[in-house]
Amino acid sequence: ERRKGILEINKALLNLSANNINVEVHFVGHIPKKFQIKTKKIKTIYHGLINNDVLKKKIYDSCDVLICPSYSEGMPNVILEAMSRGLAILATDVGAVKLMVSSKNGILLKNCDSFLIQKAIEEFIDLDHRSVIEMKNNSLNQVRENFQWTNIINKTIKNLNQIINFNTDQ
Repeated sequence: ERRKGILEINKALLNLSANNINVEVHFVGHIPKKFQIKTKKIKTIYHGLINNDVLKKKIYDSCDVLICPSYSEGMPNVILEAMSRGLAILATDVGAVKLMVSSKNGILLKNCDSFLIQKAIEEFIDLDHRSVIEMKNNSLNQVRENFQWTNIINKTIKNLNQIINFNTDQ
């Protein structure tokens, strides 16, 4: 799907390869052959569409960063799934993404641009191991605190009680 930024990711990866930067990238989802790239420096693995949760978790667990540079999103499940597996996030500031991603757990891009994606990937590559681990742990904490159903239910009940109490006090 064009709005997912695959062409921009590809351009960023080709530029990284031209700069002799080695990374491994896993693509999950249907990506037609004509949009699949191969380079000597960038190891690209195309998994296709994956409906098996165990396999999807295994792929997440083999990675450090999720790249999600979309032109349009609501609240992407893929970001929540990746955060729940402890990945740092590189995503564009569209839809509700900024509710999930900040400088604490990733990089939020102002738009889906190949140069910005490339620079963000380079920034992740330049981070020391401790900083990457901290971002990954912050993703896990963000999910626990703000996106687990029990916490969402408790916050909703608290907000409803405040509204009810406000209306009965008048």
